[in-house]
Amino acid sequence: MARKDYTTFDDEALMRLTARGEDGAFAELYARHKGWVYRVALRMTRRHADALDVVQEVFAYVVKKAPGFRLTAKFTTFLYPVVRSSAAGIYRKRREVGGGDEIAVGMAGDEVAVGDGDGGSRAAIERALAGLGETHREVVELRFMHGMDLASIAVAVGVPVGTVKSRLHHAIKGLREMDGLREWFEADQGEPGDGVAR
Repeated sequence: MARKDYTTFDDEALMRLTARGEDGAFAELYARHKGWVYRVALRMTRRHADALDVVQEVFAYVVKKAPGFRLTAKFTTFLYPVVRSSAAGIYRKRREVGGGDEIAVGMAGDEVAVGDGDGGSRAAIERALAGLGETHREVVELRFMHGMDLASIAVAVGVPVGTVKSRLHHAIKGLREMDGLREWFEADQGEPGDGVAR
């Protein structure tokens, strides 16, 4: 019997097959999304080992949710709140037991949508993002580093689209006022938050 090619299935179909106990379907979901989960988790936890723990927890949750699963947005939109919750729990536990300082996490390997600028510019963006409040930093990272549209961000963070637009608008306005960053963001015209990073 020919071996099933799970790469041809979309994420929702893979979840249905996972629910039926097809290990190959879960393996394909894992291969398809583990890198994204790890990158998001690393930015949140600031530690490689913690990010790996998040990956493990997230995909355990995926298996648990497979029966009866219906995909109403991108799979990463479904995954993001799970990553955020898991990362927050691991980060909190580490702080409670005195787990040491955070590490510096650069943009290398991230799905950065802000162009191919030099490392200095990216370092400047990283520093600027670190200076934003958590809610503003979150929407900027989801929009420009992970390429999520506004509706997906709203679902992922559990707020109305208007709130996402407002947070993104204020964050971009602040970033554009920082030395060396203005050219990375064109003025957001029309709908707030629709500015495209250069």
